Amino acid sequence: MALALQLDPASVTVERKGDRWEGAFQISIVQSLKSGGLFTSLDTTVGLRLTPALYDRMLKEGIVVNRKVPLREDALQLLVVVSDSRTRATGSLIIPAAELRAVPTVVPGAPPSGS
Repeated sequence: MALALQLDPASVTVERKGDRWEGAFQISIVQSLKSGGLFTSLDTTVGLRLTPALYDRMLKEGIVVNRKVPLREDALQLLVVVSDSRTRATGSLIIPAAELRAVPTVVPGAPPSGS
């Protein structure tokens, strides 16, 4: 499953260092399972080192994170947690797995389903 997250640029602290804007955030994607367990699909730190042009773009468009996450058959929910590395400010999102399974898969170049 393809997951696209758009983060508010104000949620990630960046500071000017020389000719770049630098910052970082942690992102965790975890699946809660029918057994009561958890399966970690992603747990990483994303570093930012932006040119002035990319910094301006981030302010206008936000920060977009694209990730492919194989959804387990026994997953009940997808839990997404994002945390600013400097301030530790945290945001989270819980998506029922049934809703993700109901979204049709889009194949680039293929005609829409039902055509």
